[in-house]
Amino acid sequence: MATYLPGERLPGVALREDEVEVSIVVRLGRPLPEIADEVRAAVVPMVGDRPVNVHIGGLT
Repeated sequence: MATYLPGERLPGVALREDEVEVSIVVRLGRPLPEIADEVRAAVVPMVGDRPVNVHIGGLT
């Protein structure tokens, strides 16, 4: 999954008409839902009314 921006590719982000998907890898130590909420809160102001789905694809 990746989004192509002018001159660059942003891996782990898929912008679609009806939703946004963000895939992340996280370090253990904090609750996963808390991390997902923080990512979602950072992305929502940039994508309008589209829902933001955060996928935790791995742990380090």
